Amino acid sequence: MVLLFALIFRAVSMEFRSKHDSPAWRSFWDVSFCVASTVATLLFGVAVGNAMRGMPIGADMEFQGTFLGLLHPYCLLVGLFAVATFAMHGSIYLYLKTEGELQQRIREWMWRTFGVFLVLYIFTTIFTLVAMPLATHNFRDHPWVWIVVVLNVLAIANIPRAIHLQRAGYAFASSCATIAALTFLFGVALFPHLIYSSLNPDWSLTVYNAASSHKTLAIMATIAALGMPFVLAYTSVVYWVFRGKVQLGKFSY
Repeated sequence: MVLLFALIFRAVSMEFRSKHDSPAWRSFWDVSFCVASTVATLLFGVAVGNAMRGMPIGADMEFQGTFLGLLHPYCLLVGLFAVATFAMHGSIYLYLKTEGELQQRIREWMWRTFGVFLVLYIFTTIFTLVAMPLATHNFRDHPWVWIVVVLNVLAIANIPRAIHLQRAGYAFASSCATIAALTFLFGVALFPHLIYSSLNPDWSLTVYNAASSHKTLAIMATIAALGMPFVLAYTSVVYWVFRGKVQLGKFSY
């Protein structure tokens, strides 16, 4: 419910900010957008941390814990890492979309957010390798996955290099690759589990015991195959329409 309210406030903030030309009004919605975005990202990271750590799932495949139990230090660390990652990613994108004095301010944000990201990346990686033994189990069975690890490190190393060379497009591409690699590695580390039971491994939710019937999956796959081209098409159109630098005008938010 907290995540739902955060996502709602993000959309509402963007819509209502321009409805009244008042500094106090706009500041309120600016803060609302910032807080809602931060909370939503933090909770997504906390969810990833709990998936890696394991959750108290009972024999009935139901959650047996409490809300506060989800806020384990490791999970909060992953949540903060997620916030830092998307703050860095967002600042690079803003640099691409702005110009003038604002763009120069954002250049400082890119360096600061990358610094925070790098520190949290190192701490989160160490914590995961030391305290989460299951995180590298599939890496031993599938050693080719280490290629993605190397590519991930190279992508991270290229971000400050691209920023220094003022090639924000390359920095953004490297940031995208970093996020994609981290998402892929998270899936590899967890597979075949969706939620690992900390009470009994036999009670874990996996891609097999949590899946729908074969007929339902076939219908869903057909719908996805038909609908995905439309999703990709209108997403591409939206990005094409709003390409280039942001221009502040009469109808700007």
